[in-house]
Amino acid sequence: MTLPELRERVSSAPTGGYITSDSRMDAGYIDNLIHSARAFIACERWKQYGQVPPAYYQKFEPDFSKLAQEAGSCFTVFYDIPQIIALDGRASGIGFIGNLNGIACQIREVSSLGEFASFQTDRIMKSGRKAYLINGQGEFTVWFKDKIKSFQMEIIAADPTLLPLYNVDYDDYPMDISDIPKMETYMLQGSFGLIYKTPIDRINDSRDVTVPPQVNP
Repeated sequence: MTLPELRERVSSAPTGGYITSDSRMDAGYIDNLIHSARAFIACERWKQYGQVPPAYYQKFEPDFSKLAQEAGSCFTVFYDIPQIIALDGRASGIGFIGNLNGIACQIREVSSLGEFASFQTDRIMKSGRKAYLINGQGEFTVWFKDKIKSFQMEIIAADPTLLPLYNVDYDDYPMDISDIPKMETYMLQGSFGLIYKTPIDRINDSRDVTVPPQVNP
């Protein structure tokens, strides 16, 4: 099920199937609610089962910029990284990371520079023998014996539409199809609940007729 199909499905109950330019729930607003509900369900899956179904993950390859690198450093920085959901206080929505510079090699995610530094005292785990990734705010720092110019990964993005390989109109929305009824229930109990109590504007005339006109005293 694509995002437009899912949007039509979840919006049809509270709006009676009508979405016009005057609607209080435009497509962008509904999409944001869908993304939030998806992230919530993914976290619930993690808490309950200790894993998230593969359908939630998307392939992503960060862009390398030579001008953004520090000369002589033993790490590589990648910028403009989409926000990745946090499954709990320790686990992020990052799945497999690997294939460095076209060579099969798994990268290990670490939570901070402190955790990374602790590995450097271990002969087996220290950087150079293994590759490490630190997930910052909108950027990745990758430590390895060589400069990393490309790698592939799978992530659960907060907004899956921001990933370059995702086609909104043709690709299935990245979540397990069995969780869609749960999404509808969550949305109707939360963000969509109040909409049931308001009339529906069925006339596409750039005027919201559900809002009473103001009367000057």
